[in-house]
Order: sequence, then C-alpha cells, then structure tokens
Amino acid sequence: MNETAKIKFKSKVTTKTDGNGITRKYIRVPGIKKNHCDMHKFRTCGFLSPYANSDFFDGMINNHINKILNLDDGRLLSIDNLPEIIEATPIGDGYFYNIVINVPL
Repeated sequence: MNETAKIKFKSKVTTKTDGNGITRKYIRVPGIKKNHCDMHKFRTCGFLSPYANSDFFDGMINNHINKILNLDDGRLLSIDNLPEIIEATPIGDGYFYNIVINVPL
C-alpha cells in the first residue's frame, strides 16, 4: 500500500457559467504552505522528506500538487468532478468546504 500525507485547507465555492449556459461549482486550491501539511508524514516518508525543513518545501509541494491535480493558473477544481485523492466536506450551507488532499508519497 502506498503512503499518503494529508494537506488540509478550507475553500470558498466559486461558480462559473460556461458558453452553453451551464453553471458549475468550483473550489480554489490555494498556494500550499507548511501549515496546510501533515509535516510529520512529509518529514518521515517520500521524496520530499529531505526538503521538509527547508525553504524549498513550499515551492516543491505546490509543483507536486499542480502536477498530480493537473491544475491550471486559476487553480480551480470542479466539485462535481474531484479526483479520488481529494475529500471535500461542505461546511454548513455549502458555501465553504473543508478540503483534504491525500498526497501519494
């Protein structure tokens, strides 16, 4: 079984209407920093462990997240079509979501 580390954050729902008039809900993935990450897991396993205590970690984890989630410059993900490594739980009326990304190490 592959090891995973968790990245947690809250995100506000954004809506966009496409050219066909269909409105979709999106969450924005913020720039990931150490305070979003399960640093114990990142320090003890995986290819990022040598960099977990360095200033390079934030940039490296963001590049890794962009690559595995295939994020563009807007960093938006459709709530209806989230990758299986993301858990999204609505808070209250669903205007905000708790997001957990289970990053494979």
